[in-house]
Amino acid sequence: AAAAAAAAATTTTTTTEGKKNENKQKPVILTNCTDTHFKYPDDVRKEERWPKDSPEYKAGNARINRYKPPKPEIEGDVFDRQRVIVGFNQGIIEKQRCFVLGTGGIGQDVALTLARLGVGRIIMLDCDSYDASNLTRQCLGSMDDVGKRKVDAAFANIKAHNIRSEIETVHIDALKHWDQVVSIAKRCDVIFNGIDLGPMWDYCVCSLAKEVGVPYIAGQSYDWMFNTEFYSGDKSKLCAWCATADTEQKWISSQFGTHFGLAGDIKYISQRLKDFMAADHDNKTYQQIDHKCLVEFLKFDRTKFRMKGPSLPPIVQAALNKCSSSKSSEKVSSIEISELIVFLEHLMTEVVTRLLPGKISKLKEVEFIPHPKHVETRFVGSWVCPCLAAGVIMVSQFANYLTGRKEDAGDPPCNITFNLGWGQTVEEQGFQQTASMVQQGIFPASALENITAPRPRSSTPSKKCCMLCNAAQKLSTE
Repeated sequence: AAAAAAAAATTTTTTTEGKKNENKQKPVILTNCTDTHFKYPDDVRKEERWPKDSPEYKAGNARINRYKPPKPEIEGDVFDRQRVIVGFNQGIIEKQRCFVLGTGGIGQDVALTLARLGVGRIIMLDCDSYDASNLTRQCLGSMDDVGKRKVDAAFANIKAHNIRSEIETVHIDALKHWDQVVSIAKRCDVIFNGIDLGPMWDYCVCSLAKEVGVPYIAGQSYDWMFNTEFYSGDKSKLCAWCATADTEQKWISSQFGTHFGLAGDIKYISQRLKDFMAADHDNKTYQQIDHKCLVEFLKFDRTKFRMKGPSLPPIVQAALNKCSSSKSSEKVSSIEISELIVFLEHLMTEVVTRLLPGKISKLKEVEFIPHPKHVETRFVGSWVCPCLAAGVIMVSQFANYLTGRKEDAGDPPCNITFNLGWGQTVEEQGFQQTASMVQQGIFPASALENITAPRPRSSTPSKKCCMLCNAAQKLSTE
């Protein structure tokens, strides 16, 4: 009887508490205070100090005795802790329309961070599917999403993190449907590049950002490392492809020669071409290489090229025509094997110039760019920490550019590379290693001067022979 009475009492107590909880008022959550309670930029918090003769100043040495507090908190204001950062303009943050290219380990973490930041719109683009091995680092997917399209998984799971942003997803092959990429970029305020298709893809996106005039932010991670890049999109400022050169042609060679295999790999390319011809073209002499053979080889060769698409044949023909010393307007139908490096140099120039600002937005596809098979992620490894760190830093650089503190606002560094294993930036590692070499007498003392130069920032002027920046500047004058 006693046990039954105790059980009844417990049941009654639980029921009573449940009713009390039901009657309890739900917490206030306000996501639109920027529109209803604030006027930006007037309401951006300023750093205000207490006068030295004030009671607050004399009361102690803590921060609250030196700086005045922020304005009273509005109950339920989701973004209150961002608003009270000195110089932080939540109003401009909420207007941003952000284009996230790729929803992998970098892109998903960028989108997640943007959603928490409270931007206006997030557009995610990808053409891949979610794999079981993605679960450890692609934070907008769950075990239930394995096998689904990445953009669908990201769209479903970002809801748990999204505060006020409009979310849009696009499932397309960006190379094949470049015109859609251009269309989206034109209605956005920033491009985050998380698609890993090689240097020429990065060049395409950087060029588009320059033409449209929006920041270009890219990131990558592997092993214990992550790297992020930020370029403002200002036509007179540094871009990802700026390099010191005397002429634009030398700029092309210095920036893209290595990628095309013109800096030591030509003998390997020649041998692969010979093997290809022997297998598929029944040509054992290897003396003459015709247009068709070159097109097919550039499609076939995954080591350096893997070029395709309807634009490739005319590009190859244009490069062939430049191989002729004759001023005749007739088409060149073939070249000798000894002319391969000359042809590749012309091919490189043809590709690069077609992707310049002013031209890049008119292309329907960019499948013709070299996008060789890169090293598989599994070969080097990847995990959640560098992926998340890269995504967060990319968004942080963008926020700094928009509304950073007065000493560095609008001028984030162009490159941040960090080794999580060492707990150091690459610059710190380089200085430490070089200093050790100098101490051992292996390097001269002057070696330290090269790595202590100021790092480039988004306000750094562009290089005079950068074709990409020059084309962008020409657009602005026209």
